[in-house]
Amino acid sequence: MASSASPSQADLDLASALADASADVVLGSESWSRRAILNEMGIPHRTVPARIDEKAIRVDDPGELVMALARAKATAVVRKLREEASSSASSSSSSSRRTTLVIASDQVVVCDGVVREKPADAAQARAFIASYGRSPPSTVGAIVVADVDTGAVFAASDTSTIAFRGPIPEATVDALLEHDDGFVMKCAGALMVEHPLMVERIERVDGTKDSLMGLCKAKTRELLTRAIDDAASRNNNRKDER
Repeated sequence: MASSASPSQADLDLASALADASADVVLGSESWSRRAILNEMGIPHRTVPARIDEKAIRVDDPGELVMALARAKATAVVRKLREEASSSASSSSSSSRRTTLVIASDQVVVCDGVVREKPADAAQARAFIASYGRSPPSTVGAIVVADVDTGAVFAASDTSTIAFRGPIPEATVDALLEHDDGFVMKCAGALMVEHPLMVERIERVDGTKDSLMGLCKAKTRELLTRAIDDAASRNNNRKDER
């Protein structure tokens, strides 16, 4: 369950491929956990929050919902970066020689067949956390990688399930709500699997910790690799046309 604090060989290979391709990575999120995962992977990046109205996108199916949200976030960030490039006096001389890849993702928690997004208030967060001692929650996530220059989009979904030894003590719920100024309120379903008090209660996991935290490393590597290969192919085709 524990995630590695250092990059795997696959992560190092990806970082090298990104450097060779002169590709910059932009994370379309302010999520602490997603930034931490990219840092663990050793992928240099900057953040440009999408800040879309997530409540304006409603789909009943959880998989379709998170994919629609991730795509909307990617579109918003790509638009911001294109506007940023067009207003920059140096964009034509420097940025044009680099590839910019946006990573956008979204996640919901499904428990007892009900989709849970970020809790509306502390009372709902408390109810969410307490319920995980009775019913194993699943995370349903979507990741989108978009090439700012070409508009090419690559997407993938993943699901993980985690079971806790219950019931969750009230003291644990209180500690989670107080941790880091209520950071748990920013987590889908108030599910904070990385907190030590929750880690010690884990009984079994079907999936990976990074997936549960909102950004599956394996899927991210796959999508970034596909985006790099696509950009290289397009560049080669342009050279052939000349």
